[in-house]
Amino acid sequence: MHTAVEIVVESLCQNGCKAVWGYIAELEAGRVLADTESLDDVQRRQVLSELKEIMAVYGETSCTLDDAIATVEAKYATGA
Repeated sequence: MHTAVEIVVESLCQNGCKAVWGYIAELEAGRVLADTESLDDVQRRQVLSELKEIMAVYGETSCTLDDAIATVEAKYATGA
């Protein structure tokens, strides 16, 4: 059986590495993602930590942080 943190991490990772870099930036900024609304602060920090660990394996070879930031900024600029 998966924990709530594992379920959220798996769900977020399904969106691809650019999205995950964006999620990391959002969580580091203290924002609550839709997928993490039901989690407490400790669990959100666990999600952030696990996402960072996962992305450390891939490094920046498959996508860049700049691309992810641009995606997040575009989302907020359009109000999506």
